[in-house]
Amino acid sequence: MLKSIYTLVLASSLSVAQNMPKAAVYSGCTAPKTVALTFDDGPWIYQNVISDMLDSKGAKGTFFMNGNNYECIYGHPPVERLLKTFNSGHQICSHTWDHRDLVTLNATQIRAEADKMDSKEISTFTETFLDFYVAALFKILGVNTTFFRPPYGSYNDLVREVLSEKTFILWDLEQVMIHSNLHVHPDLRLAAPETLSVKHPSKARTSTMQLSAIAS
Repeated sequence: MLKSIYTLVLASSLSVAQNMPKAAVYSGCTAPKTVALTFDDGPWIYQNVISDMLDSKGAKGTFFMNGNNYECIYGHPPVERLLKTFNSGHQICSHTWDHRDLVTLNATQIRAEADKMDSKEISTFTETFLDFYVAALFKILGVNTTFFRPPYGSYNDLVREVLSEKTFILWDLEQVMIHSNLHVHPDLRLAAPETLSVKHPSKARTSTMQLSAIAS
């Protein structure tokens, strides 16, 4: 009898675990005949060079930011660059605080990596706002975003369950090399339509060459 009850409880627990909500995951554009340009690992010194280049062509990008990667997001220059990019109409989203591989972390650590950038509790808990290490994007830009890119594109069911309120944005085209004459690499031409391209502002020469080629 006890064995039957234990089996029933165990089965019920497994069923609940399997039915836990998980974050949605997208790796390509949902709008027909579109290409999304996304940039990871900022803020960094080349961020506004890239956003200005996009602005000059009437285009917008999405910048997935870390809190403490190349520089601390709360520094004066990073804050100024973030505000300039955001106020120009570009999208700013979370790429975690420390750029750690979330698959290697436990649930508490995963939650912390996300909450340091934008917390789902920020609108209801005033003390959360006063915590230096919570909700950086809200403090700097006044927004919380559900769009999220896991570092290295690495995630599993636990990561999706812990961050179930977010939408994971991956990519289907990694940054590609551009020929010296600035013609678009064939891989980039073949990728359209409905492509999510990822680039890294820290690699300024590669990113700006690609943008110049795409816009030409």
